[in-house]
Amino acid sequence: MMAGEYLDLVRSVVEMLSQDETTLDAIIEGARVRDEVPFAVMRAKRTIETLIEDVGNFVSSVETPEARRVLRELVEDLNKALKELEECQKNSEKCYSGNEVDMECVDCHYEVLSEVTDDLIHGAKTELKKISHSLKKKSEGGALIKSKHEEYKNAHAEAKKLMEFIKSLDEYSNELNAISMVFDNVSGSSIAPAEIDDKAIFILKLLLELAESGAYVGEVLSALTGLKSVTADPVDKEVKIDLPSKDRMKDSEEHSLPLQTLFYRYPPFEPISLEDENSVSGSRVWFVKIKNIAYYKHGPKMYVHPQSIKDLGFDPRNLIHDASLSNAYETTGAIYPEHIFKIKPVNVLEAKDGYIILAVSLDSRRQERVYIKYGSEFLKRAVKRNLNRSAIRDLYINELRKKGHRGKTYEPTDLTYAWYCTSGYGLSTDPLDVRCPFKGWCKYGNECGGRKWKRTRRIFPKVFLDVERSYSGIDNTNGFFSPIVGRNVLIEEKYPSAHLSMPESGLPVVFKFKVPFRRSLPKTNVIGFRIAPEFLELVVRTVLDEKALQSPELGKVLKYELWKGGPEVKLGDVLLTKFFIYDKAEKGFKTYDLLRRRSKSLIESYLRMRENLLVKSMPYNRLYFKRFLRWASEAILHSLAHAFLSYVSVELQIETSNLVYLYDERAGLVLVAENSPIGSIDIIGALNEWCRSKGIAENCYGRFIEEFLRRELRFLRDHEEDTVQYADRVKSVVSSVSGENDLEGLRKAIIELYKEFLEKGLVLDVHSLSTHLLLSSAGQSNLERLIEEKGLSVDTQKAHRYFDDVLLTAIPNYCVDGCTTCVVIDRGCTAGLGQTYTVSRKLMEFAIGVLLGEYPLRGPGGSYLKKLLGIARESVEAMSPYLDDEGIETLVELVEKGIHVKLSTRPEFVREYGEKLREAGIEVTEVRGEHDKWYCLDGWLLIKPTANMNLESESYNSFVIKLGGCK
Repeated sequence: MMAGEYLDLVRSVVEMLSQDETTLDAIIEGARVRDEVPFAVMRAKRTIETLIEDVGNFVSSVETPEARRVLRELVEDLNKALKELEECQKNSEKCYSGNEVDMECVDCHYEVLSEVTDDLIHGAKTELKKISHSLKKKSEGGALIKSKHEEYKNAHAEAKKLMEFIKSLDEYSNELNAISMVFDNVSGSSIAPAEIDDKAIFILKLLLELAESGAYVGEVLSALTGLKSVTADPVDKEVKIDLPSKDRMKDSEEHSLPLQTLFYRYPPFEPISLEDENSVSGSRVWFVKIKNIAYYKHGPKMYVHPQSIKDLGFDPRNLIHDASLSNAYETTGAIYPEHIFKIKPVNVLEAKDGYIILAVSLDSRRQERVYIKYGSEFLKRAVKRNLNRSAIRDLYINELRKKGHRGKTYEPTDLTYAWYCTSGYGLSTDPLDVRCPFKGWCKYGNECGGRKWKRTRRIFPKVFLDVERSYSGIDNTNGFFSPIVGRNVLIEEKYPSAHLSMPESGLPVVFKFKVPFRRSLPKTNVIGFRIAPEFLELVVRTVLDEKALQSPELGKVLKYELWKGGPEVKLGDVLLTKFFIYDKAEKGFKTYDLLRRRSKSLIESYLRMRENLLVKSMPYNRLYFKRFLRWASEAILHSLAHAFLSYVSVELQIETSNLVYLYDERAGLVLVAENSPIGSIDIIGALNEWCRSKGIAENCYGRFIEEFLRRELRFLRDHEEDTVQYADRVKSVVSSVSGENDLEGLRKAIIELYKEFLEKGLVLDVHSLSTHLLLSSAGQSNLERLIEEKGLSVDTQKAHRYFDDVLLTAIPNYCVDGCTTCVVIDRGCTAGLGQTYTVSRKLMEFAIGVLLGEYPLRGPGGSYLKKLLGIARESVEAMSPYLDDEGIETLVELVEKGIHVKLSTRPEFVREYGEKLREAGIEVTEVRGEHDKWYCLDGWLLIKPTANMNLESESYNSFVIKLGGCK
């Protein structure tokens, strides 16, 4: 920030502090309302776009003509609503410009969204309910007629399917209603004046808080500069939380932490690993109201509403149990840090029985739940008797002996450790739960009988918050590849849920918050780049193209060995497998349900997905293929975002904790922003300093990005060699198991099964294959089923005991397409447990290679060239010996878009088309004896294809791209 800007900022804050309290409150609330507008505009558009896609996909699965008609009409009406929303912004993008809200645009958005929810969605739901009811009556009426049994069975299934979809329409309607409330609040509020900057508002709030609590000079300076006086970390809004104290005179101490730090150190649903006044660790937990709670146990009974545990202090009015909240969240549909006055974690030992049990719903249709027990009745009694740690331990050992436990004993006063179900359906911190406490409630309890309860404890799994980031204030960019540098960008983080991964099984458990948390960075700085989405689409199409695999230059990168001397796989198959798990397992969060299927069923489901997606490398179901393209583009951008954040951190010497990444698959953006509400780190100043230190005067931002791409490509290639060596070492270390004949037979059976998967194009990594083999269906694991089907003599207990060693000698492909080393997946990853299915090391490597001219794109010449030329934003210079009518029309269309076009071609084509081209405003130059073909976009992107401008031809061609200039 320049000195003049800083002084203006301080002056603005001082002027506001001279106002009375009522005026200050109005200014702060007005600024908050104002800042929500651009995000509400974006969320409205994207929610309707996603709804259109979901309805379009659902139509293809519906058999009833009347229902199909209703759904198609809904899609048409929603597309019209999207156009109306765009029309709303004709005078101001996102209804917001220069700190000023366009009220006409806001009112227009409110009216359109009201029409979508009250008329379009409500009308469609009403009609679909009638159709579903009619189908249900039909199925009931004919159930006893044998000849009609199949027909009525299908009618019942169709009715059920429609009712399930109506529920999803309800969710969309609720989401759009929450967004429209933002616009309604803007209309009913006094907006902060445009001349009051968001940075000033942020500093004002910090100073007002300091005034209430008593401030030191250093704290005031930190608030004014945006940097902490000692550590130089960015200042952020902090949340108060009561944490356990060892002092017996007071059971807790108040701490203040930024929201991100709070979520990482002390997330909800995870026992806090600090000792309390009774020397017990993990007795404190804080809870957030969630949508997918099934029930909880308190005493001998089961209750439906966890917020009614009154003796734990759970307040049914609060979204955070036992926390002090302002009422602001009711109007904003979100909990911001400033709404939380204090979080007071629950002491679970103070519950009536010393514990609570949450039952978290995984799948309401299948009634699958995970049971989590916090606390211990035994420990509550021991603490009540004021026993010391040694006495509690002696008592604990006696209790274990009474239960017949002869295994290892653990520290009974540490509730941060848990017993668990190896299938993932139960978790208990009670030190006495050596046997499953949930078998009477668990869906699989009768079948399992508690046999899958682990006889050893592990640390309670880490809970991670899921985060979604959005932005406003970045100028529209287009073109093929553009560096982005922006100041005063508004970024918002939304935390809609939390998740943990169950020990051993890896079963993901998601806590879906009733109301999300939000955190704003009102005015921060970003650097990054844009890659044209059209280019990303061509990259993905090339990967899937069977003809591209035949070319020597692409065969080496689009096909590769899984390990040294191992089977060769296609990158296209790897991507399709990832998408299969992502799509069928709800973004990877229900991999358990998918992978528990029998091997044959898993293959059949995968092949159906492929048939629905592709026929001979060409799209079959276009809507579904579009969904795949968007997923693959997102995988490239997400992978690049992680890698770029690491590069920025190293090159500009900024801690990764002071940075956040964003990516936008619709716009093709990859951004790294300061994790600072008012941009106090000055990442752009650091980038300018980097340019000076390198002696780069021209196009430094572009050079910075290009250097990133080159370094990342080198790293990925070097890492490929490391993974091959790793697989070799793993195989040699555990190869001793092959000496036992019964295990060798099992090893060969696993190899045969894996080969069968690969032949069908299903490429699982070690973790996915392991999960598939160990999971059970119909009371038998797939591993046990494999042993039975192959007639192997190996004992099943021995097979399970040595399973990891056997698997790693059979399939040492730890890193098929991205692991924590290849793409840096740290605590800031926005995808959470689904990150494996939203990044791709191999696809990123190929995309970077194409950008740097190391690999070509390959595909139908006419359509590919047309897409590439359409990416230009300023100029196109074309050298094409041959032309046709469609090529001419394409050049004319470019001129009509305001792009300067220059064409060099043979004399005969100048004679035939010259007059028409010049009239359109195209510079035409005659060349003789020229056979080269090239196209220069915006003066610095060179495309060298094998295709001429005869675009009617769809003959197969290559396209080599070179960044940095056309000479």
